Amino acid sequence: YPHSLVKASNLYVADPFPLVSVRGLQEVAMQPPAELRYSVRSDWLRAQDGGKEFMEKFVQLRFDEGTQRFLTTYCGERDSWKEVLRDAARSALKIFVANTTANGLLRAGQMHVLSTEQAGILLEDRLVARKNGGHLLDVGAGDGTVTNELRPLFESVSCTEVNPVLVRSLRQHGFRVWHSDTVSTHAMGADLKFDVISALNIFDRCDEPITLLDTMVQHLHPVTGLLLVSIVIPVHASVEGSLGRWREPQQELPLPLYTKPPSFEQGVLDVARMLQNLGLRVLYVIWLRLLSSLVRRE
Repeated sequence: YPHSLVKASNLYVADPFPLVSVRGLQEVAMQPPAELRYSVRSDWLRAQDGGKEFMEKFVQLRFDEGTQRFLTTYCGERDSWKEVLRDAARSALKIFVANTTANGLLRAGQMHVLSTEQAGILLEDRLVARKNGGHLLDVGAGDGTVTNELRPLFESVSCTEVNPVLVRSLRQHGFRVWHSDTVSTHAMGADLKFDVISALNIFDRCDEPITLLDTMVQHLHPVTGLLLVSIVIPVHASVEGSLGRWREPQQELPLPLYTKPPSFEQGVLDVARMLQNLGLRVLYVIWLRLLSSLVRRE
């Protein structure tokens, strides 16, 4: 697999309230591509301030069947002529619309953050406690590829998405969708609560990440609500504007200013501290792999 196929991503299961811990991991007998490792430098982390506590929260995942399905479906062998035509169409569309819209129109650019099996490991105790799985809100759900991985674990799934083309795709999947770039209390109603709210790879791509985080917490069930938050490391916050132009967000994430790009472990530790400083209790930290269908398998 080419290196550009894989970006480092970490996922935090955060909770402003106490919660029981996750149970044992499932071993998957499968050999992942060399670049798809899920481990961290534990010795280095334990030596850092707060690193020992951090490692107690780290959950080791494995390359599994769900990840393999994504690679086989979206990154496997493809018709070269169809790829040439799609690339030409994407280039033409990007003259008039943003890159995300172009991918949505062409049904391209699918992303993989975590599989149903991996999410089930993280949420196992919560799913056992609520036999019907409860209610999920996926914020910034995109075309629904990632949301569909979470769907089997919940009784109902709702989404927010700002791009109108992707909103249409989500509705075709059968999801309830709010066309919004935030979690709107006005649109949803202050009394609407969710058991789990996921925000996967959006805090570095939205204008007001801190405000978004606050409104997400407001829509969690008291005591039992969970946040699933993933951020690409190293963090490079930017917002896609019209015609694919990128700009600085209106709010900055309260992260250290680095003189050089941090290691993955340092970046993860700083994001975990940021979430704790914002009043969240970090329960688990997981290294996941962000995969894109736009990079094909070699």
